[in-house]
Amino acid sequence: MSSDPIICQSCGKVIDQSDKECPFCSAKTASAIKEEEKERDLNSILALLPQELADKIRGLEKRHEQDPNAIAVCIQLSSLYKDAKLKDRAVHYLEKAVALDPNNPYLKQKLRFLVDGTTTSIQSAQIYDQQLKATAKITKLILISIGVVVMIVGMIIIYKLVKPSVFIIAKFENEDAVSPQFSPDGDKVAFLKTPRTSLLSFVDALAGKFQNRTVLMVKDLKKNKVTTAGTLRPGFGEYKFQWIPKSDNLSYVSISDENLLPTVYRVSYAGEKGEALANANDFAWSKDGKKMAYIAEAISLFSDKKPMRPDEKDGALYLMDLETGNSNIISPLYCANPNFSPTESKIVFQGRSPEKAMELFDQLYAKSSAPTMGRAISPRTAYVGDIYIHDIVSGETKQITDEGLYQKPVFTPDGKQLAVLAYTDPKSWDNTLYLMNPDGSGKKALLSKGSEYIGFRKFSFSPDGKTMAFEGIFVNPEKTYSKGTSTPLGFIGGQTNYVSDIFLLNLVDNTIQRLPQKKFRYRTNPRFDPTGKWIAFEIEYVDFRREAWVEKIN
Repeated sequence: MSSDPIICQSCGKVIDQSDKECPFCSAKTASAIKEEEKERDLNSILALLPQELADKIRGLEKRHEQDPNAIAVCIQLSSLYKDAKLKDRAVHYLEKAVALDPNNPYLKQKLRFLVDGTTTSIQSAQIYDQQLKATAKITKLILISIGVVVMIVGMIIIYKLVKPSVFIIAKFENEDAVSPQFSPDGDKVAFLKTPRTSLLSFVDALAGKFQNRTVLMVKDLKKNKVTTAGTLRPGFGEYKFQWIPKSDNLSYVSISDENLLPTVYRVSYAGEKGEALANANDFAWSKDGKKMAYIAEAISLFSDKKPMRPDEKDGALYLMDLETGNSNIISPLYCANPNFSPTESKIVFQGRSPEKAMELFDQLYAKSSAPTMGRAISPRTAYVGDIYIHDIVSGETKQITDEGLYQKPVFTPDGKQLAVLAYTDPKSWDNTLYLMNPDGSGKKALLSKGSEYIGFRKFSFSPDGKTMAFEGIFVNPEKTYSKGTSTPLGFIGGQTNYVSDIFLLNLVDNTIQRLPQKKFRYRTNPRFDPTGKWIAFEIEYVDFRREAWVEKIN
């Protein structure tokens, strides 16, 4: 569309107002002459200013020509002209800003100050400037925060996509990694680095020579860093350790240098010097980490030095308050496998009288065909008993079974039931995993001998109580029997080849799933992480190498 017509001052022809020169006589129009004068005036003014300020003004003037309705550009030009002490131009552009935003009281106050310089206007303008700067700062912080959040979310998504569903925690060239356990926060896994089992190491151990000691180590899964928490002196039986709830501390059993008795130590995962808590070979922590139940060790076969607490009875169960250091006896029986209820008000354990223990020992030893204690007592018979419940509040202890063939009692995560292993035959692998009420009633078989396994050993519940992981034992289908062979220690007879694997029992629909199979001899020690989505376990291969692994549960 053409603009309004005007008369050329040179030739008198009618031309468009937007024309810069007459199309008939080529004379410059009045508006073009005015713009050139304005440009000359601006250049002469800018020539007197510092170059940096002049460049800023020139750039904003071009932006104003392109977008005359940009309020921010008008305000900036007014501020720059004010700094250049060009009041007329500063007022001109601020008036344009007010015209574009007539409801803005701060622009009007700023204009009033610029025109008459009153005190009130000065203060108002200063306040407005501060508000503008604060708003810009907040906007910048918000944008940065949004960027950081987006980056973190992206990293989490990438981590979940890249992180494998199964990975190794630790393996060593000449040593084994065993018994992995997640920390209470799930960010770390503790495990034991032990000397590799061999015939030579077994002979050395019998002679009292230990090539290497077992080391308690911790792997930080986020930092992929491994630290040493403590060194365990060799003793008899299985090495035991636990994370202490609500902390980054660990506890473990090692032979004391003071009295050569098994002792529970508390240590930071970072490897500070351990603190001896009690002479004991088995222990459990309350859920708040403030109480410890332990099985006292009071008789040393290798030292005449007294135990830490001389009045304690060997094999009895005690309860220690870590805040006061006081210990009280719970049961004088030969006890094992203590565990706290989720509410920390009760302790379940297995126990038997010394008379019953000696009777069982005599029976088995008399029937043994070899003059060795190892043949006379097996782990299945040496550590079974009846189940007892101790009420911490009332101090009352009740026996809830009387068959004498139970072990490993634990509360279910909701505290409403107990899970226990029971051996139907003391001389076989046949056993059943039962659920029962804390008073011994309502006993029902949860797992028993089936087509895939003939017995069970270690088991654990997921934190929500909906899944149980257990080690199922079965005959090796590839090689069911090993023939006898001659060794430096004499002839070893043939035997059935047992292997084990980890199974997951869904306690909601009672279905069983076996972890994906690999070439291994044993897969054992299943432990859930705090979310119940990952499980740590130990693998022993056919060449007797042992490694610690973690796998995601589908």
